[in-house]
Amino acid sequence: MWNRIKEFFKPTSKKRILFFVIVDIVLFTLSFYLSYELRFNFRVPNKFMESFYHLVFFSVSIKIIFMYFFKLYHSSWRFFGLGEIKNLIKALFWAQAVFIALLLLFYNGFFARSIAIIDLILSFLFAGMFRISKRFLIEHTKDKVEVKPTIFIGANQKTFNLIKSYFAKEIDYKPV
Repeated sequence: MWNRIKEFFKPTSKKRILFFVIVDIVLFTLSFYLSYELRFNFRVPNKFMESFYHLVFFSVSIKIIFMYFFKLYHSSWRFFGLGEIKNLIKALFWAQAVFIALLLLFYNGFFARSIAIIDLILSFLFAGMFRISKRFLIEHTKDKVEVKPTIFIGANQKTFNLIKSYFAKEIDYKPV
């Protein structure tokens, strides 16, 4: 029985992708909802609240698809850096552009255009802060230990990952 529990909690790429998708669904739904609330000073008229219920699924789905397309679910969040931030901005921008285009073409209900801009900003803040949080916690909570100078022999992806781990303060070895 313990082996099954250990196996269930063992990290895999599929579990990581599923975890990120679930968290992003929650964050993007919260972002879309807060966009409505902020736009209307926390007093959303009923006719606009109806549009929220009609559009939230499409907004979140489009963002998830673009996040996957820009490979934001394929990288480890301990190495989240400027390249991933750039991809996050691109993914959310294009997702929002497609959402607005579809909205203008097919939706006849009430929708305040400023909601799309607020949602874009909040989505970036929520998704970006979530992804950078583990790296931040690792760098700022790890006890200061003495690092051992070490020679890494070889020039391949594993060596590169070890060097990145050193700069992320995840290992106690210093490449020399």
